[in-house]
This record gives sequence, C-alpha cells and structure tokens, in this order.
Amino acid sequence: MVAAFIFAIIGDYFLGIRTTQLGFILGILGFFLAHAGFLTYAWHNITGRGQFRWPVFLVVFAGLLVYFFTILWPGLRDTIPLAIAVIVYMMISCATLTASVDLGGNRPWTWVFAVGVAFLVFSDTLVAARHFAGRTQLYGRLMWPTFYSAMIFMALGVLLQHLLRGRRYLDDTDTNYATGVTRTEYVEEIR
Repeated sequence: MVAAFIFAIIGDYFLGIRTTQLGFILGILGFFLAHAGFLTYAWHNITGRGQFRWPVFLVVFAGLLVYFFTILWPGLRDTIPLAIAVIVYMMISCATLTASVDLGGNRPWTWVFAVGVAFLVFSDTLVAARHFAGRTQLYGRLMWPTFYSAMIFMALGVLLQHLLRGRRYLDDTDTNYATGVTRTEYVEEIR
C-alpha cells in the first residue's frame, strides 16, 4: 500500500506540472501503478475471501464506457492510442473498485476502503473530463476534495484493518474481522 500511495503522489506531481505530453503520460502511468497497488491490496485483503464479482465489474465498466463515449470520445477520437490507454485505465479503476467491495463481509474497514476507491474513480472522471473534454465546471470544486477524500478513506480503511486484526472477540456471537470467524465457531473448531 505504501508503494501505491507513493505512485499516486508521483502521478499527482506529473499531472500537476504537465508542461509536456511526457509529463502527462508519466502522471497517468503513476496513477495506473497506484491503482495496480490498490487492486493488489484489495484482492489479497478483501476479494481473496470470495471471488471477483464480474457482474459488479461489468456494471461499473458499462457506466464508465457510457461516460467515455458521451463525454470523452469527441476529444479523443483523433488520438486512438490515447483513447485505448484511457479505456485500459478505466478497466483497472473498475477492477480496483470491484475488488474493494465486500458484499457479504462483516468487516466494516472494507467499506471505508471501498468508499476511498469510489472517490478516486470519481476524481479520475473529473480529471479526464477536464483534460479530454475541456469541462472545467466541476473540476475546480470537486476534484481535489474527492482526490484527498480518496486517499484519506483508503488509508483509514487500511489502518482500521490493522487495528481490528489484533482485536479478538467482544462476546460469543462477535466476529473477528481479521478471520471472519465468530467466537462460537472458533471454540467449536478447537474442540
């Protein structure tokens, strides 16, 4: 996770200075690698308990494709390689969000992390709308608050996971968030 946050900082730096096309590409690459780190964390700590939810991925990706073709495509149609890169970036964003959602879990920290990822995906849509469609109305007001909220919520989710990992049980029906096992199940298992 530390590497993912560092890549996000690098991506933010290069997108902030974007005086050249190379700077812009390095910024996007930094955020792509950050998403890869967030996806890896989510896969091992959230989705690993179940299976990747392809229907959730497809619904989120379909929504972003509608956004891509209605908002971004007019500004990208002349640069097909960049358009493909944007779609690939959208795919990893959707995969990260999908892997972060723990539909059947009893671990509240996963939802905190997932809200952070959702903020990041929304922030990414604002950046794309500004850069590829010239839409700046919401960018100035919402991009930074959603980006910083994303970082805060994801970091808080990871922190909560580690704080709750050491926690055992409050009563016989309570679930250990790190293992997903109730006290009653644990006692039965060791008998």
